[in-house]
Amino acid sequence: MALITQIRKRSGLIIILIALGVFGFLLMDVKGNQNVAGTGNNIGKVDGEPISYTNFQRTEETLFGGSQGGDNYAKRDYLWNYMVDNILLEKEGSKLGLGVSVEELKDLAFGQNLSPVIQQKFADQATGRVDRSQLDQIKKSIEGNQLPEDGRRAWAAIEKEIVKERLQAKYVNLATKAVYTPLWLAEMLEKEKKELVDLVYVKVPYTLIPDADVKLSDVDYQNYLNENKGKYIQAEETRRVSYLIFPVIATSKDSLEAKTKLESIKAKYKEAINDSLFVTANSGKYQDIYVKKDKMEGIMKDTAWDIPVGTIFGPYIENGAYMLSKIIDKKMVADSVRSRHILIQAKTPGDIAKANKTIDSLKMVIETGKNNFDTLASKFGQDASRTKGGDLGFVPQGGMIKEYNNLIFYKAVPHKLYKLTTSYGVHLIEVTAVKYTDTNPGVKIASFREAIVPGDDTQAAVEDKANQFLTHNRTLNEMKKAFYSFKGT
Repeated sequence: MALITQIRKRSGLIIILIALGVFGFLLMDVKGNQNVAGTGNNIGKVDGEPISYTNFQRTEETLFGGSQGGDNYAKRDYLWNYMVDNILLEKEGSKLGLGVSVEELKDLAFGQNLSPVIQQKFADQATGRVDRSQLDQIKKSIEGNQLPEDGRRAWAAIEKEIVKERLQAKYVNLATKAVYTPLWLAEMLEKEKKELVDLVYVKVPYTLIPDADVKLSDVDYQNYLNENKGKYIQAEETRRVSYLIFPVIATSKDSLEAKTKLESIKAKYKEAINDSLFVTANSGKYQDIYVKKDKMEGIMKDTAWDIPVGTIFGPYIENGAYMLSKIIDKKMVADSVRSRHILIQAKTPGDIAKANKTIDSLKMVIETGKNNFDTLASKFGQDASRTKGGDLGFVPQGGMIKEYNNLIFYKAVPHKLYKLTTSYGVHLIEVTAVKYTDTNPGVKIASFREAIVPGDDTQAAVEDKANQFLTHNRTLNEMKKAFYSFKGT
């Protein structure tokens, strides 16, 4: 209570102190803002010439009009390079006597030799040509002193771009034209290229001299270092780091957990009705093609052929993981199939309905012998194969989209017509030839994989071990001693 009473007695003084504090913060903020916006806050120097934040910001607003669209970082990167080039070109151009006169600037802006800057900024989007009417209007406004303040600043920035581009072109031309090879030198160089020289030399490697025959003192080393200082200067500071690795390796418990997970999937898979749906829902891999033995790898390459269709094999270990595989089907499958089709493209339900009617009509015309496939494909086909009578050539298994592949490899009878709807539209398909390079059947397999990796408990245990090591060994020497002691055991 006594403290509160004393505070109440001095409430006026406290209010004054608080006000002074707030005023001080505001004053600091004002000064800080003045420093940010002031000419003293330079964002960089180019050849000793400063670029202020104010100048950079004003140029950005002039060139880009305060537009918020596009990539602001790209704009500022362009602007920075623009200002750097401008400063360097003006300085170097001045030394070399290069410049752009007032008359030359007018010609580049409004005359017959327009600057690339003008050609880019005043191009008509429809025709790609320079909008002369717009340039003439700007010229009249400048001559009549009718440009508004913003317009004057914008045109001044454009003129700077024109001058920069012209100076750069002159500088490049000057350097290019200065490079000259006399005819006699060119002929001599060409002659030297064609001449052959026989050269005989003897190499005496320094390793032939025994180390014992050479005595070096500290003075010799120091003299060598003094003469070759440039070889031993590092632009960036380096560090030598020693470290100890605590490997995180899966334990038998982690392995058992992976196996148990696949055992659970196996039990559920036995009750599943639809293979592809079950495999997809449980993050498995479903091969919708028949794989030949020479294309398979791992344990299943030799096992799949001895297992009856419908068998679920595993879990078994392969490449650091537990695997579970099911034999979906076995079938004699061609290695490649040649087919032809007539495609009527369709996306919407209405278009698909119309395409189906057209394909039905074409199918009937071909089957009744009133016309042949090639002619109708050339007339009605809507893809590139129409120029070949619809022929798609020989393709390997999996070489076409899923629906088309499954039809020509697994279902279609050669020289019989089939109708098929895909994402491209409606097809009329005929298999014209089949190739078998071997008579071994293919197998369709579904599989699951569960990697044997360190679990959370294993990772936590290793982390605890590393923390204990760090707790008991706080210095580098203690760590080294503990490491070598550990290594020795």
